[in-house]
Amino acid sequence: MDHAPEMHGHSHGHDHGHSHDHDHHHGGSDYYLQQLLTIFICGAFGVVGILMYFVPAGQGVTDDAGNPLSKLGVLLVPGFHPWVMAGSLLLLAVTIIRGVSLWRSAGAGHDHHHDHGHHHHDLDHKPGEKCDHPSHAHDHNHGHDHGDHSADDHNHGNIYWRVVVLLFPVVIYLMGLPNGTFSKEYQSKLVRGHEVGELSEVADKKSTGDVGFETLAAGALSPESREIFTGQTVTLNGQFKPLSPTQFTLFFFKMTCCAADQVPLKATCVVKDPTALQEVVVEGGKPVQRPLQMGQKVRVTGKVQFTQDSSTGEWVTVLRVDKGGVQKR
Repeated sequence: MDHAPEMHGHSHGHDHGHSHDHDHHHGGSDYYLQQLLTIFICGAFGVVGILMYFVPAGQGVTDDAGNPLSKLGVLLVPGFHPWVMAGSLLLLAVTIIRGVSLWRSAGAGHDHHHDHGHHHHDLDHKPGEKCDHPSHAHDHNHGHDHGDHSADDHNHGNIYWRVVVLLFPVVIYLMGLPNGTFSKEYQSKLVRGHEVGELSEVADKKSTGDVGFETLAAGALSPESREIFTGQTVTLNGQFKPLSPTQFTLFFFKMTCCAADQVPLKATCVVKDPTALQEVVVEGGKPVQRPLQMGQKVRVTGKVQFTQDSSTGEWVTVLRVDKGGVQKR
């Protein structure tokens, strides 16, 4: 007796849910690169600020008292120097703290998440029992998310351009700048001297000693102040600009805030003997007389007078200098 094989329909519902989420974005690497470069630039700014506070600007670059000027002194008035130093130290401290924080963050590692969902339907078949499962179904669902690999993810050009721009002040310092004050040619262009004619004799008054250019400039503003200063013997420290064999302009650049706002203060000086505007130098083992050079720092002692410029109507401060009244500093 033939027995047809009993058909058993097995329904095996295997739901294999494989969810693999792979994020291949490069935003993280861009972030760390930008942070590292920013930390480096901030640290470089702090170091340069401290060095400019201590490093001399260059040989022969001094203030009115003859003290060497630092690189920071060429750019800013002394009142700002402590603030620059404090800001540089604070910037270095913040740089160190941020660097340690970034290092710890980078060492924390990356999370890689795999979600595997396996669903099995248990089949309980008794012997001889017909199973009405016409099919053997397997549902394998694999979801892989690989993100979006666009060209922008790999473009770091903007980062490097920002670094180039921000590093420009640091590069200027590494080149040795600033290493001095205005050039002689630029000083000569800014300082317009006033050559004066014959001066009348005035009565001598007491010697005032060292005065500032601002004091004499203010003294020329009113008849009362001109009357007070006329005849006083004063001493001025400044720089030399020749006008004629017997006249020169003594000038000083006043800095209110920074090098960009410097303005020249000046006084016209008159000597009787042209040799007073010469110095003795040794050339070839022999002493030689040569004229004082433009921009040379000198100390001048003379009697104060005021005269009016016929073309502009401006009152000009004049020092009548006797022999030995011009000394090189």
